[in-house]
Amino acid sequence: MFQTIEWRNETKMDNILQEDWSSWIRKYPISLNIRDFEGRPTMSTVIGRIDFRKHVLNGKKDELDRYILYCYERSLYNIHHVSKLSGKEFVDGYLLLNLFGYTPQRHACLACMPSWVKLIQNYERHYPQSVTRIIMINSNLSFSFY
Repeated sequence: MFQTIEWRNETKMDNILQEDWSSWIRKYPISLNIRDFEGRPTMSTVIGRIDFRKHVLNGKKDELDRYILYCYERSLYNIHHVSKLSGKEFVDGYLLLNLFGYTPQRHACLACMPSWVKLIQNYERHYPQSVTRIIMINSNLSFSFY
């Protein structure tokens, strides 16, 4: 817990929701309006739209990584907001990822891997158990799970 508090201070996470993300949201919108049959919040996005490779090669990797953190924070805020409005105690939500447009060249290139590793590490270290289930649609064979 102390590591997360220190990390939040170092990365200025308490201000991330007030930062101007309008250009990123226009290009890569997230939806927070979906609920399951119990009212549990769901965040969804079309991950295939995000050209990880382009951002990495254009020196925008840090901005992309921070936008992903913004999405985490926005989703957590939404979980707490829905809990307050519904009177139900939600501590997690669903993540719906539409992989339409995903290609290994744009999303899984060697230069992109540090962003993916950071995305997973940040989730595991600072947002554990905030996602009940990850649902992927329009995925190709590289995302088949058995």
